[in-house]
Amino acid sequence: MGGASRKSGAATGISIART
Repeated sequence: MGGASRKSGAATGISIART
């Protein structure tokens, strides 16, 4: 969990923030 987590976290954070 590091690079992938950061990419996934960023995408999820943007998706949730966009909702």
